Amino acid sequence: MSMALFGVALFWVSNDPGHPQPYFYWGLALMNPEGDERWASKNEMDVYKVVRDDTKPGGWKRHFTIMTGQPPASFAGIVEFTTLLTYEELSGFICDVPTSGTPSVQGPTGWTCAAWCLSIIASLNDADYVSLPCDADRLYRRIIAKGYDLLQMRMDTSYRTQFPVVSIG
Repeated sequence: MSMALFGVALFWVSNDPGHPQPYFYWGLALMNPEGDERWASKNEMDVYKVVRDDTKPGGWKRHFTIMTGQPPASFAGIVEFTTLLTYEELSGFICDVPTSGTPSVQGPTGWTCAAWCLSIIASLNDADYVSLPCDADRLYRRIIAKGYDLLQMRMDTSYRTQFPVVSIG
């Protein structure tokens, strides 16, 4: 049984009328590899996100999509973590986390998609299912910096993979 591929999927949002500055929208990317498969070899991944929904308690709901083929233009790429869980274990762990709460690590102000992702990653780290290259309270800035690296990669016309990936390390 192979370990899941896991990372933060970042989407660059530059045209949100509610936000004057562009920002990254965060989700969690999972892939169930077969053998030595990597992200680019399959061109398919599952993305778990929370999205605003004022009709739900806490104002957020879970959203799941399967990205295949050509990703949306807003997709910047994946910041990859190494995990010790299978796809099924990791998916179950993510689905057990509430969609709203109080941020558990420093970074985003209030509860956001980034706060949700960071709370899951911090919980995985606490359970020794992932290891972080930095203190959990520095993780937000590190992922944002990696996001800007991914944007640079996407602008480089010689970089042809549909799912650009950088390691958190």
